[in-house]
Amino acid sequence: MLGIKAGGANEYMVNTTHSAQAQTILQLEPHVEKTLLKVRDHIHEICKRFTGRYVRIRTVSGEIYEGTIVGVDRRHLYLQVSSMAGDYGRAFSPPFFPPYYPGNVILPLVLFELLAISLLY
Repeated sequence: MLGIKAGGANEYMVNTTHSAQAQTILQLEPHVEKTLLKVRDHIHEICKRFTGRYVRIRTVSGEIYEGTIVGVDRRHLYLQVSSMAGDYGRAFSPPFFPPYYPGNVILPLVLFELLAISLLY
């Protein structure tokens, strides 16, 4: 059992900003929440330690990226990747919208999506 509880018809959360009640449809058990927070903090600390390093990253969905870790926060790792002509990867701005600078594409990758990080020299 993963420690996830699906909400029933009689389970409600108090919503202080609206008069309508919200029905809980997913609630993690406290021990699962604590474990996930520890994992997130562990990944965050590892990524911070290797900021500025050239790495290869593999995600849980099988995507592979190579680039330099330029930043990390509690939710994302920011990877600067080189873009080749015609290859814009997962950049969020097409090349015809400013600001686009070839070779200066920074991808925000969600920490929980990272499966493996390898140092490349």
